[in-house]
Formats: sequence, C-alpha cells, structure tokens
Amino acid sequence: YYVATLILPQMSMAALSLLTYYMNPTIGERLGFGVTLVLAVIATDIVASDLRPVCKEQLLIDAISRLCFFFCVFALFETGVVLFVYHLDVEDFHDLFPRRCRGRMCKKRDN
Repeated sequence: YYVATLILPQMSMAALSLLTYYMNPTIGERLGFGVTLVLAVIATDIVASDLRPVCKEQLLIDAISRLCFFFCVFALFETGVVLFVYHLDVEDFHDLFPRRCRGRMCKKRDN
C-alpha cells in the first residue's frame, strides 16, 4: 500500500526530472516542466503526510521524499543555468564581468 501511494509517485517524478536534461534549450516549456515537477513533489508530500505514521524516528519514506525533491530541485537549477548561458549574448569571456572588473583583468592579462 505505501509503495503504491507514497514511494512510486515520488520516484516517478524524480525519474521524470531527468527529462529536462534531454530537452532542447529553445523549448520554452523546459523551465515550466521543472517547476511543475517540484510543485508536484511538494503536493504529493503534503497529501501523503496523513498516511505516514507519526514517530520520532527517521522513516525511509521521508528519506525517499527528500531525495526525490532534491533531484527535482537540482534539475530545475541546472535548467535555469543552461537557459541563462544559452541565451547569453557575449562575444568574449571578459564581457561576463562588470565594467570595473574588466579593466583590472585586462591590465593583469596584458602584463
């Protein structure tokens, strides 16, 4: 019963979070898919909290829930970084730094 109602949905959402690594950065739904998975993991955890036994010990179900949440959040963070870098419009690596730092870095590089 607990496997079908608590563990299987969490594990399937963690497995679905791996799909974001294979999506093209030009697809606009990549970020939305990651956010939806994180919200679905949180909603599943809230709904399943009534089914869990109340005790002071750390349960395997809690560890699985946290691990699945971590996978989904990490995939969402990675998606944000990939989309930022993909849509970045710079011609040189030094354009990433603020103007004040660029002058100092170029002086060090020329010496």
